[in-house]
Amino acid sequence: MRVEAPRRGAGRPVMTMHRTLLACATALGLLVSSETRAEPSAPPIFCERYPTSATCLGGPASCDTCHDSTEPVDWNPYGEAVRKALGGPLSPSEFTLRLDLALGAIETADADGDGVSNRDEIQEGSLPGDPTSVPFEAVCPEDTTGMDYPICERSPRHILRKIHLDVCGRSPRWVEMEAFLEQSPEAQEAALHEALDVCLDSEHWLGKDGVLWQLAHPKVRPVAALKGSAVEVGPVPLANYDHDYQLYVWSQIDDHDARSVLTADFGVLRDDGPTRYYAATDTELEQECAFCLEPMQVERRVGNITSRWFLSYFVMFTPLPRAAASQAYRAYLGYDIARNEGLFPITVDQGFPVTEPADHDRSGVDAPGCATCHSTLDPLSYAFRNYTGLVSAPGYGRTQYIPDRLEQLWPDDTALHATPESGYLLAESYDNLVEWGQIAANSDAFAKAAVMDYWRLLVGRPPTADEGPEYESIWRRFQGEHDYSVERMLHDLVDTEAYGAI
Repeated sequence: MRVEAPRRGAGRPVMTMHRTLLACATALGLLVSSETRAEPSAPPIFCERYPTSATCLGGPASCDTCHDSTEPVDWNPYGEAVRKALGGPLSPSEFTLRLDLALGAIETADADGDGVSNRDEIQEGSLPGDPTSVPFEAVCPEDTTGMDYPICERSPRHILRKIHLDVCGRSPRWVEMEAFLEQSPEAQEAALHEALDVCLDSEHWLGKDGVLWQLAHPKVRPVAALKGSAVEVGPVPLANYDHDYQLYVWSQIDDHDARSVLTADFGVLRDDGPTRYYAATDTELEQECAFCLEPMQVERRVGNITSRWFLSYFVMFTPLPRAAASQAYRAYLGYDIARNEGLFPITVDQGFPVTEPADHDRSGVDAPGCATCHSTLDPLSYAFRNYTGLVSAPGYGRTQYIPDRLEQLWPDDTALHATPESGYLLAESYDNLVEWGQIAANSDAFAKAAVMDYWRLLVGRPPTADEGPEYESIWRRFQGEHDYSVERMLHDLVDTEAYGAI
């Protein structure tokens, strides 16, 4: 455990990446643009200026960097300082040009009067507009001799114990620890990775309801009342979401490609005692149980975002499945549009051939208060246009791809029929959901989010600013030399000071 003390004053602990720096920069456009709306160009500009800050390590940000509440006009001292430095009112293009200069103009000031400059607070992840939020400094003892676990130092003994607890679900046995301590430092380092390999095959890690299974909870979003399987049937059985868990876990183990969760055209089955996961044919799925069959046409499958459960739950009866797109974006790329994260507005002003949202379903999403988010969300959603949820058309079952779904299910709504199947993801164009999955799976956002899941799980918090280089090195190696193998990536993670130091 690190002993931490505030640099000055008392207050909340340092706000790191879980305080993502998005909404601050997004909301900076409010009241400074000519249309009094948020400017989604702000987050990347902010993070281009502060790329190594704790707030920018994972991408976006939160409203309280610049605001005291969720009301966009309720500025905190830092937001007010930025607003004044920008001047105004500004057009979107003027805002984009002047934001970096405005941020630079106030970074040496102390907007909230807590004794720490705006720049230092941003770098460390505390809030430059909140006097009760200040960076913390680690206070380490000068002499660690005689301690079982030396404070503020990487301790192989501590790491061995953590690996066993985190991955095996138990402490190392006394004989295991004694044998480990008798080895040379070099042999101990090798033994740590041998222990990790053993624990990665444990039931605690990969079994049903194990660590990986639980890591998938926010991605699958299970609802017991809607589950249908051979052994568990809820009051309204829609699908067996165990298959979603099984594909996710399969993608995380045995040097499999983690991108399979977004690209697989196959299902995965699980054998108990000891647990074994294997890629399954449609015949094997059908033999397991009726609810287990994934009816989606093979050529239209995109991993877990076209599973029977995902489409049943997130598409349901919806013409334009925004909920499906936003869940996929949040679960696998780490961007929560509801929190203004990951906004890449598709507009002519941004250099695209169209301006979104087009509001094909006449939901009012082109209103000033909605357009900022929907200029990203709607182009994400078009890929799901022809994927049906709980309704079907002649010749098709539910949770299948129907080439003219909108025309068949809403025959009189000609405006809705103009909804395209092509759109934009991360500002990159796609023609269909299969391409959507490929763009997502090969993006930096996917690698960052995947590594962040495990960093949070094993370190217990997001990376700090000082740990940013280690975090970036891990997710880039995950993309590159590790070929998206989670198990290889984990060997990098347990070698970090963040994991090993007390």
